[in-house]
Amino acid sequence: MKKKLIPIIAMVLIAVICIGIVLAMHPAPKFKVTDPGTPVVMTVNGEEIHAKEYASMMVYSKAYMDNMMTMYGMGTEIWDDPEMSASLFAQLQDQTKQQVVYIHTIVDQFNKAGLKLGRDKINAMEEQKAQVVEQQGGKTMFGIWLATLGFDEEMYDNILLVSSYVEALNDYYFGENGKALPPRDELLKAFNENYIQVKHVLISTVDDQGNALTGDALAEKTALAEDVLAQAKAGEDFDSLIKTYGEDPGMTQSPEGYIMDKDGNTLTGTMIEEFNKGSWALEVNGISDLVKTSYGYHIIKRVPLDETKLDDYAAAVASIVKGEDVSFNAMVDQWMAEAQVETTEDFDKINLDNVFDYILPGDGGDQAGTAPAGGASGTDAGPADGQGESNPDAGQAAS
Repeated sequence: MKKKLIPIIAMVLIAVICIGIVLAMHPAPKFKVTDPGTPVVMTVNGEEIHAKEYASMMVYSKAYMDNMMTMYGMGTEIWDDPEMSASLFAQLQDQTKQQVVYIHTIVDQFNKAGLKLGRDKINAMEEQKAQVVEQQGGKTMFGIWLATLGFDEEMYDNILLVSSYVEALNDYYFGENGKALPPRDELLKAFNENYIQVKHVLISTVDDQGNALTGDALAEKTALAEDVLAQAKAGEDFDSLIKTYGEDPGMTQSPEGYIMDKDGNTLTGTMIEEFNKGSWALEVNGISDLVKTSYGYHIIKRVPLDETKLDDYAAAVASIVKGEDVSFNAMVDQWMAEAQVETTEDFDKINLDNVFDYILPGDGGDQAGTAPAGGASGTDAGPADGQGESNPDAGQAAS
């Protein structure tokens, strides 16, 4: 579970954007020191972190942790076990510290790069803020709602700024002509050598419950697949065949096809092995014979690689060129590993019994641990810490 919790703040930021929680910003928004009147609990590269900020992140991190435990069948009553509670709190404490380090590392790197947010980004924040305040029933209810999450408007301003900073840094290093990327011609060459683009007609051989067809039902589908294959080989328009016979919703969502590397990895997952092998065996504009997978029969056509999609794959292609991981996540990991982090004697004074006292002084001690299990959105915002196997008929398109 610890690995899953490490990128909590990244998912907090995504969840914030997805539900449109945006705080009012001044024309030139800046990251604010959160309540300097509370004790300093840690420093990041010499910058003082105050108790209120740390406590806010602890409330949110615990809510996320509870949600993850529920997802994996572990009830939150585990916190009532003294031994387990001590172990979980140590983990929560470490994860909260890592989220704070993440925030301040991003801010530091944004400033070092000399970046600034554009007016369009600021305007978008202000427009979305107004919508969310209205959804919550006005400013008063909006503030109450934020308090249940362990945040106030200033803290959320900071979180949203970090979200924008992440986007700006990612674009600065990995966007078109990004600072961390090899020359464009090297990227394009590697893209063409290591990626292909394919379309396919899927004739499904499973029922609506995912059970494999048998007997006459299977025979009927096999005959249909052979007929569609014959039409494709005879030169029938492949897109028309997909539209008429295809049962992969991904081909509707991404009619240009799937872009994948030699291991079948797309932007969203990994193609099933038989499909990947069948695709890579083709020349450009070649059409496969029937490729059988657990999902059915696939008739695959390799199409020319859309080079305009290179930017979507730039970090992955750059990793191939350089022979090492040069993704934004890897860069952030390095920044965090190099950060000088120290804690003070007040760091260990914050616990689940008093955490709200640092957020809402004199008003929140009995609220500790009551943040909603789903965090800001009220639903699971957990990170996908790896790509699971995808399949062409599951609508998980690569491009």
